[in-house]
Amino acid sequence: MSGLGHFFVSARVNAVKITAPNPDTSAGPTSIKGFVPAPVIEGGVGLYRGLPSGLLALDGLLSASLVPTHAVDKLGVDSGATKLGSMALGLGYGVRVGIVRGLFPIPSLSMSVMRRSLPRVTYGQLAASSLSAGDAFELTADVKATNWRFMAGYHLIGVDVAAGIGFDRYTSHGRLRYYNNPPLNTIATVAFDPVTERQVVFADAAFHLMLLSLGAELGYQTGENQKLSANYTDFDPSSGHVFGGLGLRLSF
Repeated sequence: MSGLGHFFVSARVNAVKITAPNPDTSAGPTSIKGFVPAPVIEGGVGLYRGLPSGLLALDGLLSASLVPTHAVDKLGVDSGATKLGSMALGLGYGVRVGIVRGLFPIPSLSMSVMRRSLPRVTYGQLAASSLSAGDAFELTADVKATNWRFMAGYHLIGVDVAAGIGFDRYTSHGRLRYYNNPPLNTIATVAFDPVTERQVVFADAAFHLMLLSLGAELGYQTGENQKLSANYTDFDPSSGHVFGGLGLRLSF
């Protein structure tokens, strides 16, 4: 957090693991699995340097992410969703507020909040008739996330290290369509608005070479019992998950 005029741009590629029940029941009780590469571009600009102690230093944050849905069978972007070519385009914005500008052994402290959204995607596609070839169900949903982070870190010679805790809240508006009474052409529609809240812990490191920085992150996100009537055997939402990433950053 270096005050007005400072800005940075970073790019990274996340690999998102997807495991979901196959909507094509003719294949039997099988799963569709795969890794979806999700390029992310993030940027920030210094808005206010804050007090000499670093208190109230303010950065504005922006992000854009691409989800190549074609990498997973049956997954696609809704026709009315925000997209770039065949890829879903997610956008985000937020702020980072300084608390203390550290001086070893006192770490720098900051807090950030981001609001991110992923446009509506579709999974599966009903046929024109239950007698025709098609999937057993069709799911459409979007995702919005609010991410809070509290970080403590050190700026050392050639390297930055940090650790922190966070809170994530996810909301979604979804719709499930399926044939309610085959072989009659009766389609039932179920709307759902799930809310999920999870906690995270993480550690970051960045290695600097002139204007370029190579960063790495490793963390853990807790699970939450969604109180579903049945859990899919290949994914338990009440379990926690390890996450990580690598990124390249260009600063000015």
